[in-house]
Amino acid sequence: IAVAAKPTSWAALASSSTSSAPASSVVEPAPANGSTLDSPVHRHIGLRGIRNEGNTCFMNAPLQMLVSLKGLTSTVLAREPTPAELLRGAPQPFCSAFRSLLWQFQDGEDIFNNNTALSSLCRSAGVVSADTMYQQVLKHSEFRRARHEQHDAEELVTFILSRIDEELAAGETAPTTIEADEWNEAGSNNRIVAVTSVGFDGSGSQSAVADAMQGVHRSTLHIKGQKPRDTRQPFFVMPLEVQGPHITTLEQALDESCRLETLTDVTTAHSSTAAASKRMQLEYVPDVFLLQLKRVSYTTQGAVKLNKHVAFPDTLTISDKWLCKPAVPRFKGAEYALHAVIFHCGELHARGHYVCAIKTSKGWLEVSDSQLIAVAKDDVFKARSEAEGQAYMLCYQRVLPIVNDDKE
Repeated sequence: IAVAAKPTSWAALASSSTSSAPASSVVEPAPANGSTLDSPVHRHIGLRGIRNEGNTCFMNAPLQMLVSLKGLTSTVLAREPTPAELLRGAPQPFCSAFRSLLWQFQDGEDIFNNNTALSSLCRSAGVVSADTMYQQVLKHSEFRRARHEQHDAEELVTFILSRIDEELAAGETAPTTIEADEWNEAGSNNRIVAVTSVGFDGSGSQSAVADAMQGVHRSTLHIKGQKPRDTRQPFFVMPLEVQGPHITTLEQALDESCRLETLTDVTTAHSSTAAASKRMQLEYVPDVFLLQLKRVSYTTQGAVKLNKHVAFPDTLTISDKWLCKPAVPRFKGAEYALHAVIFHCGELHARGHYVCAIKTSKGWLEVSDSQLIAVAKDDVFKARSEAEGQAYMLCYQRVLPIVNDDKE
């Protein structure tokens, strides 16, 4: 598999985009006719609440998290389609909808580079609409239900990032090229391992956003008497099981997800049964590491939300227990700083309310639709009540770039 060179930081990600506008320019307000082909690239992203259009908190909270990621916003603003791309039919409906939201967040100055208290900035923050994004989401079957029915925040994040990646990749000049879906490679003790890649874009392309925000799992299946088989699968959000009294921290949830699992009576190709084991580990940890705490437990009475507290650290250090062998030299000991948390409030998993806590240079703030408040750090990390909400998604960003960290 041949892979294009990856940017090693969000700054490199933004500057590597192929916009015709200079990277050092300042974005002006969007033209009245909606055309942005000649718009400069960057302006300061400020604080805004997002209006609830009717059970749209499932989208408002994730959008606040995505808007707060400077590398993502800079890249989407920079990588507008050129006239030639538009003429050959390469529109960017999701990116365009996201840009329209970002324009509403833009300020003429960096509000975080002054002496104004965060609480004052929250009180003076305006309220915007994300209806353009919502309309794009509702066009797709995954979310095509009643207009005001709530959906899952993690599913929405994966959906939006996948669509943005597809649209940006369509215009990339140096795409990743997938030459084969299955191959053999040397595993531990020089044993031959069959490797299969699933879930990668069949076109072989991915954008700079995927380079920085998409991780890769490697799942290894050992069946007695057969060569091991590895399956590689990309993800934007890594789901973690939190059921069971033994899982009380994020690190324990990662341990559980990456532990060796023993299987019994596995059917072989010859219709016989054999002992087997499987293990899922990380092959690539992205710059922005999104994690989901799976809070739904299925019982004889149906789906039940797990309202237990799962402690999570301010700085997450990558353990070799979570990494497949080839990834250990690159990622063991890498540190990731917590940037944002999406909480789900309420007793029922299919109802309730989503809020987002975001770390800024002035401290933590919590956003609930159109309302923004400054909060103490302890309020983010403490064991919270059902009404306050339990952590559902965690957003970590890599503290220091890791050299030579291509996904292949």
